[in-house]
Amino acid sequence: MSSTLVALTKQVWTQITTIDKVGTVRHSLGTSQVAYVVAAVQPTVLDGSTPTSITSSIKDVFKYSGISSANFLWAYAINDDVSLVVTPETGFSTMLDLTAEYFNGTRAINTQSYIESNAKRGRQHESSVLATLAGLASRDTIFLTGALPVSLKGRVISHTGGGITASIFTGATYTGGTQFIYQNASDINPVAGLSQIIVGSTILTDGTLAFAPTYLIGNLSNQGKGGSNKIAGTENLLKPNTAYLLRIESLDNQSQEVSSFITWYEGDLDLPQ
Repeated sequence: MSSTLVALTKQVWTQITTIDKVGTVRHSLGTSQVAYVVAAVQPTVLDGSTPTSITSSIKDVFKYSGISSANFLWAYAINDDVSLVVTPETGFSTMLDLTAEYFNGTRAINTQSYIESNAKRGRQHESSVLATLAGLASRDTIFLTGALPVSLKGRVISHTGGGITASIFTGATYTGGTQFIYQNASDINPVAGLSQIIVGSTILTDGTLAFAPTYLIGNLSNQGKGGSNKIAGTENLLKPNTAYLLRIESLDNQSQEVSSFITWYEGDLDLPQ
């Protein structure tokens, strides 16, 4: 159910809710104050005996709730015609209020990334490792998803040598290994993850290459050898209940140090709806 623009005629009680019993009212247009009352039938007048519950002025927003099934919310514009935007709790506004402060420069709209939002909800997880790779060797890690989809927000990789290749395979098979403990991005309200990170296992089959490999080429000069904090790939979506092989392969003939940091969201996705 979407928002409704309700026009109030001066000094006429107008019903502004129907079956919805919880929602918000925004005083959108008109400088007149508005009085509100909860009643089963239309009040006749506004005087000292009218049991008004609240009044509003332009730009005011308030929430209504606790209205019984037999009652409705009524509004009364005291001195002039007024417009209200009524939004049931299950609805959303499809209208732009051009009088709002964020249109005239006195207030800003705050935005945040998915990672920040997920961290605040306790659903952003992270893990890191520092390892030594022999020349042209590889390091394999199994990422085993649980019952929920996973949004892998890229891998941040550093290396001290000539470069590495980062790849992800889906449907890998393996045996053995040890579960690696990972962390949550929130120390306030962390939600336990269902995914598992398995290290030290024997890879039986790689599975199928799921995403394009990322090649991180290093600087071989003595002054600036290696590469720091390079993003390997972009966001990748992982299926539930699937074994993924995360592989880092050295492109250097010599041994090099490699660090890898990954962060991911675990839960239902907002798209497609």
